[in-house]
Amino acid sequence: GGIASAGNGTDGGSANGSGSATTTGSHLALVSASATGGTGGSGKGAGNHGGAGGSATASADAHSDSGSGTASVTVIGGAGGAGGIGAIVGAGGNVGLTDLVGGSTTGTLVLDQFATGGKGGNASDQTGGAGGNAASSLTFTDGAAASLSGEVRATGGAGGSGGSGSPGGAAGNAAAAISLSSTLTGVNVTAKSTGKAGAGGTGGSPGAATASSQATAFGSGQASATALVSDGASSGLAQASSTSNTGAGESVSASAAAPVGGPATAISLTTLGGSGPVAPAISSVAKGTSASYVTGLPTGPFTGDAAVEAAAFSGGTLYALG
Repeated sequence: GGIASAGNGTDGGSANGSGSATTTGSHLALVSASATGGTGGSGKGAGNHGGAGGSATASADAHSDSGSGTASVTVIGGAGGAGGIGAIVGAGGNVGLTDLVGGSTTGTLVLDQFATGGKGGNASDQTGGAGGNAASSLTFTDGAAASLSGEVRATGGAGGSGGSGSPGGAAGNAAAAISLSSTLTGVNVTAKSTGKAGAGGTGGSPGAATASSQATAFGSGQASATALVSDGASSGLAQASSTSNTGAGESVSASAAAPVGGPATAISLTTLGGSGPVAPAISSVAKGTSASYVTGLPTGPFTGDAAVEAAAFSGGTLYALG
């Protein structure tokens, strides 16, 4: 954005990035796209204001016949414009990403989507600018990949510094959510979300943060979901859930939730079949962590015959640790 010698600063410009990769055979398809919003212009003089940070977005998709596919986007909101001689400073740009990564392969597929709010502007004699909010949400269902995993992150923007004894700006909030599903039997599905609230400027309030993860697998595939809220959030919740389905329509599910009071982590994992239950030692669960592990052990192997699997599952054993 432009800089005002005496008056309002203009808002930062918007930014858009994109990328796509397609390969044949077993070749790797790797693509990463990023974008950062423009910085707001400075404002000067009482009654005027600095410009707001610009918005940004990006998209990416990776396609391979049988090689690994990885698509990732990283987006940052623009910083708010500074304020001087009585001018109010600009807020950091907000960032919102929804389903902006994708891909296809019969190999390993990895999808990452990261969003960060812009930093609030700094003030010479007023309250600092507010940090931008960040939201990152991804829902994806696949029926071909041999392994499916993904991560979303949302980080609130930091508040700007205040001047002449005024407090710093409030921090931005963060919300991260992911839901990954495979309809192909035997595929492991791993979903992770991280929410990190921005830090307030000196004397400014911290932001809130939430993280939510859902993983769904089919047949003998393992579904694993982890949600993390980093330390420093004023409030929020980390929650994770996972489901493993049989071909006959039965399923086992696990869920865990951890309220924010410092760092918070929720972990859930479900499996069907195998030689025994999957669960960690109790001592591995740290303070601030909620975990739930469920294993369903049918009496017979997965055959693809719904009637056989229904009978095997109904006579099996369910192990759970929560």
